[in-house]
Amino acid sequence: MARGKTFKVAWQEDAATLKHAYQRESVAAVRTRLHALWLLREDKTMSEVAALLAVHYDTVQSWVRWYRQGGLPEVRRHLVGGRQGRKPLLSGEQQQQLEVQSERGEFRQAADVASYLERQFGVCYSKRGLYSLLARRRIVKKRPRPQHLKADPVAQAGWKKGV
Repeated sequence: MARGKTFKVAWQEDAATLKHAYQRESVAAVRTRLHALWLLREDKTMSEVAALLAVHYDTVQSWVRWYRQGGLPEVRRHLVGGRQGRKPLLSGEQQQQLEVQSERGEFRQAADVASYLERQFGVCYSKRGLYSLLARRRIVKKRPRPQHLKADPVAQAGWKKGV
């Protein structure tokens, strides 16, 4: 079996310590990285580790690079995914103000919310962005209770009274 190119790492931990760290890690993405380091410490090649963990070879190289730069703390430091989303248009305080206004019943439609945000904070949301904001803040549209077309409110009231 052909082995990958040998590489050198100045290991700061022995294999048992890496295995223990890997088994104790609660963050899934970091656990996979520590698993990879443990396998590499056990003399697996980067190609073998990439295949075993179902990740790309370049990903394993990145993890090794991080380890070389700062050990396990550096490997743990990197967030999953390179992009963490954009900065919110409204501050936390502004979002709370929106919730208060919503609880007071100030808005009947999403368009009312949009005009309030533009008037109050100078922020323009797209339709999709506005609905996403409302869902994240758990601001839901009030809906009337469903009623059957043939329902007779007088007959129902009499039935409730036992007549």
